[in-house]
Amino acid sequence: MSPNAVVSVASRPVKPELLGYFRFGSFAGGVLLTTELGEWHHLDDAAFRALLSGELGPESAEFSALSSKGFFRDGLDLESVASAVRRRKKYVGIGPTLHVLTLSEGDTRLAVAVAKDILDFAMLSTSASLEFRLTPGEQPLDMDLLAFLLQYGTEKNRYEGKTLSWRLDIDPARLNDEAAAWLVDKRVRVRAPLHGSTIPADTAAGIQRVIDAAKAKRRDGVAVEANVSLDRTNAAGAASIPAALAAAGIARVKLVPVVEGDHALNTDAWKTAYAEFIDAALATGTVVEESAAVIAQRATRVDADADPDFRSPGGAGAARLAYDMDGRIFPGTLAFKLDDPDMFLLGRAGQTSYKDVTRHATQRALALASLLEALPGFAEHWATPFLGVDPLESFARTGDLFPRLPTDPHVGARLAQVEAVFGVLVGEDARSASLRAWVV
Repeated sequence: MSPNAVVSVASRPVKPELLGYFRFGSFAGGVLLTTELGEWHHLDDAAFRALLSGELGPESAEFSALSSKGFFRDGLDLESVASAVRRRKKYVGIGPTLHVLTLSEGDTRLAVAVAKDILDFAMLSTSASLEFRLTPGEQPLDMDLLAFLLQYGTEKNRYEGKTLSWRLDIDPARLNDEAAAWLVDKRVRVRAPLHGSTIPADTAAGIQRVIDAAKAKRRDGVAVEANVSLDRTNAAGAASIPAALAAAGIARVKLVPVVEGDHALNTDAWKTAYAEFIDAALATGTVVEESAAVIAQRATRVDADADPDFRSPGGAGAARLAYDMDGRIFPGTLAFKLDDPDMFLLGRAGQTSYKDVTRHATQRALALASLLEALPGFAEHWATPFLGVDPLESFARTGDLFPRLPTDPHVGARLAQVEAVFGVLVGEDARSASLRAWVV
């Protein structure tokens, strides 16, 4: 027979009738409070106890700030709160904004007819702005296909009136002078995949070709962007990455952790590396880490735009769609790598209606599995207003759509990013001011 044990936990005196609606958790030597609107406040333990017990009065230096942010029930206008929640969740129901096209797979290239069907379908989105991300695959870059995509998309948009943007994810080493000049002329952003602080010589030369093409066309501010992967082999050098990027002419970057495989980075190591990168990037004054900018935006603006990676419900399917060589529609490119990708097949461009894709049962399942406010472990966590999850990542790893906060490495990585950003924001110093300047 197992022995019984009694654990005694002291309860804190609480006057709930005085308090607004908020989450809280230990952070940076005190307690961090957050609301559904993304309002937040950092208190020391004594002030937090006084808040809960009703002893924090107007004479306190914290009282005015807490009151204006909605942490007290007195004076809380629920209609205003509801309106702010609607603004903060305005992305729900606006339609897919991000469309990912793969231009080649193995020896197969995306056919022009299929590309046309994909653009026709994407333009049906009820979103007022669309971003097309193009991945060329292993085949040489097909400039004729690129030209068709942009020309047809532009012509199609004469009737739709949307804001279109285009991004090509490619190693700049694959771009010659002509391709670089064309991309700059057509305002196609180039994003390079990099690994740590090492930039191969041919990649650096390709980046310079794009920069030179922009200067020749007097396109000030045009620069190559980058996705920089960090794993166990290069995380120790995270602080040196911003300087290397700045020297190469890269101003915007997204740091991507490798959390699975032989060189996987554990959550603690990733958090340390990410914080070191952010500190170094703030010091350079020229390199912006996009995820940190998104989190900071959501922490400083109620009506902040929601990146598909940091929203609830999540972006898979709802904000992001991916298309394969046959025009089949999936909620993300990760579905392509599954043993049975058809589990997440939403339809086919040119055959399935926009309504059927957006109302597909899989879409509802993905929304449910990414609604953090209703998920165990997330519902009460202080970081929930700034987090997002991807059920596809969870399914690929465990066969379960529902992410788990304590054990899912992808969730742990995003939480580490939120913690690193708030570690800067709560300082209310020069670093905090520099980070706030990243918000657009």
